[in-house]
Order: sequence, then C-alpha cells, then structure tokens
Amino acid sequence: MIRKAKIPDLDEVIHLLYDDGLGRDRESVSNKYKQKYLSVFSELLESKYFDIFVMEKNNEIIGFLTIINLILTFFVATHLNE
Repeated sequence: MIRKAKIPDLDEVIHLLYDDGLGRDRESVSNKYKQKYLSVFSELLESKYFDIFVMEKNNEIIGFLTIINLILTFFVATHLNE
C-alpha cells in the first residue's frame, strides 16, 4: 500500500535512510538529531512544494518517495529550450 506520510512515520523513514549504504555516512539514528529531523519532516509535509509517500507491507514501512513540485517561471521555461 502507498499512502501519504505522517509524523509518526518519521522514525521508520530515518531508519530507511540510515540503512542505505550511502545514507549511513550522512544520517543518524541518534536522539541527538531527532528534533531537527522532526522540524524538517514537518515542514516538508506541510509544504505545497513537496509530497512524501510511504510504502507499507504488512503494516511495516518498506520504502518512501519524495516528490518535489517545481514551478518554472516563464523566463526559466523559455531558456530551457535554447
């Protein structure tokens, strides 16, 4: 099942990031950073520019997806075609 992420999903999302070979060097499962993760995760969930989804199997989060909704201005859009 795929659904929109919620604040209670944060711990499992952090563990997924940390479990990745590259993520282990930049993420932390320490409580020291928990408030920072919570702050950023909350901002992203409330932002109109981001959508975060989690994938669940047997009530366990097995993955997540972040979609960034970019708004291109006319100037940028016209210069992409050059």
